[in-house]
Amino acid sequence: MAYSTSLKEIAQAILAILDEDTTLGLRANYLGHTSKIPTYPATTVQAIDIDREIGGTHKFKLEFAHEVLIHYCKVGSREDNEAAILQLIDDVTALLATDRTLGGKVIFSLVSNAKVVDIARGSVMIRGALLSIASLSRETF
Repeated sequence: MAYSTSLKEIAQAILAILDEDTTLGLRANYLGHTSKIPTYPATTVQAIDIDREIGGTHKFKLEFAHEVLIHYCKVGSREDNEAAILQLIDDVTALLATDRTLGGKVIFSLVSNAKVVDIARGSVMIRGALLSIASLSRETF
């Protein structure tokens, strides 16, 4: 099986999983940074980096890092939306765990870190979450 060696392809696979879901109530999903998000909740999927190591004769081990930034709502009282954001973190993590190979593009992927964040968008502060996704692939030649 040929696995992906592209940050963009893996980001698109993560985005496809988010786009196909209808149960989480995500209104829009974007590839890469976007400065204007018209509706919430929404996500952006960003490629962070790729590490390539020798994995044997004619093989490389590839480790990819991506982030999913969930834009939940304009900042208000933390007590009003903290539980909902934490639940959305759990739900998105569970959704991404349903296809750990990202459609066969990687050997394995997982949400390696998740936290609640405040996001500055111009003069507006958005409450959201940042999920770090680690995935492992290989390249042979």
